[in-house]
Amino acid sequence: MHADLKSAWVRVHPRPQQAFQGGRAINHGFGGNQVSELSGFSEHILKLDHTAHAVHSIREASRLYRDILGGVYIFGGDVEEGGFRFEQYRYPNGSKIELIEPLNADSFIATFLRKHGEGLHHLTFKVVRLEELVEKLKKRGYRIVGENYERSYWKEAFISPRNAHGTVIQLAESDRPEQP
Repeated sequence: MHADLKSAWVRVHPRPQQAFQGGRAINHGFGGNQVSELSGFSEHILKLDHTAHAVHSIREASRLYRDILGGVYIFGGDVEEGGFRFEQYRYPNGSKIELIEPLNADSFIATFLRKHGEGLHHLTFKVVRLEELVEKLKKRGYRIVGENYERSYWKEAFISPRNAHGTVIQLAESDRPEQP
């Protein structure tokens, strides 16, 4: 962030949850009492694992994400039952990007690409006690789709984009160690 903009932000918003008006703090709703209402959720979240981008061609997209931006291939493959192919790349700070392309015209990725074009498809958060977290979210009114608890190596559920400001949120739990 440009130094002038950063200092302007700090003057206007000394703490993320507050702004000042007429010398008094104004709560914007994501501090104060809101924190206690949301307690119990953060204990489940381990980390933001990866950002997934829907693309028409992984081969084409990898020219940017691997060759130009320096992503190191971690793993990938075809998920026949889901109708998609994926590859994940790791970057120097440990962040990961996943590229997803359709294997056929009927897959959910093909449908997504027809409706939205290439771009952000979902964010994946690694969690613990996924089923417990999903129940808490449902009680709070979140629409959860695509629940799959069958595989210990990758249990998943998705927060509908209607409840996540337009982005699919994947919640995943795995009993496997992290890829190096």
